[in-house]
Amino acid sequence: MSAVEQCELCKAKAGRLDFTRICCRVRFLLKLPQVDARRAWLEYWRKRDGDTIATTIETEVKARWAERNRV
Repeated sequence: MSAVEQCELCKAKAGRLDFTRICCRVRFLLKLPQVDARRAWLEYWRKRDGDTIATTIETEVKARWAERNRV
């Protein structure tokens, strides 16, 4: 189960994203088809917002990928 609280946009699976929210950033990364693009975004957020936020996003993405692969 997700450790990050989902906002209303994520709960509704809306096409809109709020990049001030971690849950929306995670949802954005999960939709990117290329791992290089996901890594680039994480690196950008790490530089802009710091290690804590980037690590939280990265951990959540990995957890959701693992959850998808179990099913």
